Amino acid sequence: MPFEALIAVVKDINRNPNELIIEALKDAQIEELIIEANQNQLDAGIDANGNPIDPLYTETTIRYKISKGQEFRWVTLKDTGKFQKSFKVIYRNDEIEIVATDSKRKKLRDKYGAAILGLTQESIESLKGPLLEVIKEVILKRLEKR
Repeated sequence: MPFEALIAVVKDINRNPNELIIEALKDAQIEELIIEANQNQLDAGIDANGNPIDPLYTETTIRYKISKGQEFRWVTLKDTGKFQKSFKVIYRNDEIEIVATDSKRKKLRDKYGAAILGLTQESIESLKGPLLEVIKEVILKRLEKR
């Protein structure tokens, strides 16, 4: 492989490194991992800031959760699963955002806060390995095109 192709790819990356990262983040496997990480946080009862989700469930909700065999000791925002299944990753310039498309999204956000959608620093750290692998694949594809 001529060095000119490698140099051209490196120059492209240096001009706009965020483009490379966004391209890697748009990989279906990475998007799935991002959404799964947010869902896992909610299942553990924590928001994107690492704080417990509150207010806690009411006594009525606790009885309902127990009857369904669901977690009741902390807020998971999971009853039917529709809310968590509606998560999507949106890309804006140099940022990504996790959004919910479920009809309950506004009500839940108003009650529990905007941080119910998003990743903790720990979740972000857990994505670095898989993301680096996809970045390598993107770079190799760019080299193959030259």
